[in-house]
Amino acid sequence: MKYILFLSLFFSVLKFFGQEEKVKKNAGYVEIGGNAFTFMSLNYERTLSLEKKEIFQLAFRLGGSFTKTDFDSTITYSLPTEINLLIGKNRLSKSSNYLELGVGYTPFFSSSDLIATNIPSHLKHSFYYLMSFRVGYRFVMENSVLFRFGVLGTVFPKTNEGSKILFQPTIGLSFGYIF
Repeated sequence: MKYILFLSLFFSVLKFFGQEEKVKKNAGYVEIGGNAFTFMSLNYERTLSLEKKEIFQLAFRLGGSFTKTDFDSTITYSLPTEINLLIGKNRLSKSSNYLELGVGYTPFFSSSDLIATNIPSHLKHSFYYLMSFRVGYRFVMENSVLFRFGVLGTVFPKTNEGSKILFQPTIGLSFGYIF
C-alpha cells in the first residue's frame, strides 16, 4: 500500500512539473503595407526576453518582398529588417497583448532603367533604402495565431545632392503564427 501511495504521489509530482509550457520564440507572418513599402511581405521573427518576468522582450525581424515598379515594370526587391521592443506579459496558455515600439531598415534592390525621365529622382538608383519607426499593437491568441497592427513613420534619406529627405507615414497589418 505504501509503495502504491508513493508511486502515485511521485507520478503526480512529475505530471505537475511536466506541464510547464515552452515559451514560443519564433513567428512567421505576412505583413500588408508596413516597412517593406510594397503590398505584402513574408517575415520571420525571433523574440528574446530581457528579464525573467518576460514583460519586456526584443523581437528581431527579417522579411522579403518584391514588386513591379509603376514606371518601367522592372522588379524591385526589398528586405525589411526591424527590431521591436515588446511590452506586455507573455501568458503561455492565454491570449497576450503587447505594445510594440521599433525601428527598421529596409534596403531595396532594383534593375530599373536609371536614365528614363519618368522615374522619380529618389528612385534612380539600383540600391536605396528607408528607415522606419513603428508604434503598434500585437495580439497573440491562445492557439498561437498572431495579429499585428502598426503605424510607421518612414524616412527616405537623400539619394543625391538635389533631393530632399522624404517622410511618409504608413500602416502595417500582419497575420501569422508563433511557434
